[in-house]
Formats: sequence, structure tokens, C-alpha cells
Amino acid sequence: MEWNMPSSRKRRQINRPLRHLKELPFWKGTEFRTFLHYISIVVMHDVMNTEEFNHFLCYFISITTFSSKVHQSLWPLGENLMREFVRNFGHFYGKGNLTSNVHNLQHIYQEVLQFGSLDNFSSYCFENHLQYIKQSVRCGSKCIEQVITRSHEMSLIDSLVKAYPAKYPKLMQNGKQLFISSDFVLLPNVANQWFLTQQNGIVKFLGAKKCHTDSFILSGMQFDNVSELFQHRISSTELYIFEVNKTESSHYVEIPLNLVKCKLVAIFLPTHSLYHPSMQTRPLETVAFFPLLHTFQNNQ
Repeated sequence: MEWNMPSSRKRRQINRPLRHLKELPFWKGTEFRTFLHYISIVVMHDVMNTEEFNHFLCYFISITTFSSKVHQSLWPLGENLMREFVRNFGHFYGKGNLTSNVHNLQHIYQEVLQFGSLDNFSSYCFENHLQYIKQSVRCGSKCIEQVITRSHEMSLIDSLVKAYPAKYPKLMQNGKQLFISSDFVLLPNVANQWFLTQQNGIVKFLGAKKCHTDSFILSGMQFDNVSELFQHRISSTELYIFEVNKTESSHYVEIPLNLVKCKLVAIFLPTHSLYHPSMQTRPLETVAFFPLLHTFQNNQ
């Protein structure tokens, strides 16, 4: 199965490109996370029946709410949905697959209450650290000494970087590239041009300019009509997940930087069922928009 998604190499805030399902045994944890947050709903909708899909939505909605502090008011709902998911897991996937990992999902709610949203205490940031250690070793003798020396050198570089931090937001490339933060950049290309306003408007970024107050004004085209992607206990719009037909009308807008809510990931929806290719399910140019979870503004 091919993902109809702009290359993650071009999407600056997604660290790994999502590989083909044929390579599933070799996926890294961050690839599973990308699949869950931005791809799974599209795929599962076409390969599951309604009952199975609603059961999966319990898991998806729960993990999504726990993944950002901006959804904190929905965490109690996330707990209820996760308990429902675990309670019915054996019915859909077989009681033999009810492992301790499935049981432990019920404790996520207490953990986010104690430690904050999932990214606050996830181990994703350590996933690639082994390769850095391996790259520090240049020959087969005194391996530990080599790693220690390289680690010390990197710590000195990190100290210098922290001593002279970059200032954000900043505008580059004649107004065509806006760094809102170090991990939130907008560019006028298909992978990095979508953002959500505080009024839940979906805007295609065209450029930005600095105004006299040392802030920025973003220009773009905002869709006139958006709709929910799914409904289960809550509407997907409450999670800032939307469906849009790109052929419908839009209008030009100028948005102050302080009215930007988050960056969006655009997933072009298949026009035909993935399970029944002869069955057309959607019109052309239908897109699902998902918030890039770590780019929510003022969510700490």
C-alpha cells in the first residue's frame, strides 16, 4: 500500500519518512506514531467494518487526547474510551492477544495526570541514540574511550548552542519561510503550507510580512467550508481534525501570528475504497487535516 502523503523528508516536523507496509517488521517507534496520528484513520476506515472501526476509534481518540495538553479537558473522556477499548479488545482481536501491554493501556490516564501529556515522558527521543553511539566509534580499539570523547565534544557544542539560542519567530526567504519556533515552520509547498487559526479556519500559507509592532502577518487562502472526518462520542472537529474538498471555494485572508493555533498535516483521501478498489467512496481532491500535535501554540 502506498501512502498518499507528501514525503516526510520534506515535512520538516516529522522525523522519519513512513515506509511501505511491506517493511512493517522494520518500522521504528516514531513511524508507528506517525501512522497512528495521521494515517490510521484513513486506512482503517476502509478495511474495517463499522463496529471494528468504532472500536479502533476508542483507541485513536484516547491516545490523541492524551498526546497534547491542549486536549486536557478531554482526558476523562480519553480514560473512558481506553477502558472500553481494552474491555472489548478480546472480542475483536482474540483473548489470546490480551497481554499485559493491553492491560497497561488503562493506566495511561493516571500517568498523564501525574507527568503531563504523553510526549513529556515518551522514549521516542532516545530511539535513534544508539546510532549516534555507533557513529562515535571509528575503530575497534578503545571503543568506550571514543564514545566518551565524542559525547564530551557534543556536550560542549550543546552548551554553546544553549548560550546563544536562536530567536523566534523569524522570517526568511523574502517572506516565503516563517519559523514560528524551532520545530514549527511554514513554507508555500504542499508538505508545509497548512495551518489552523484560533477560530478553526484552515489556511493555505502563501507568505508572511513583518508589521510595525515587530509581529508578523500571515497571508493565505482559507477554505469556506470544512466538515468533520468522523463522529464517535465526539466530533473529530473537537480534536481539530477536519475534512475538506479542495475544489470548493476559498478566500484570501491575512492572519496575525497570535491567531495561529497549530500546523496541519494534509492527507489526501483515496477516492476509492482500499478494500474494494472498484467502489468509489469520495470525490477527487478530498483532504483530511490533522493537527501536528507538538505545534499547538500556548499549550504548555
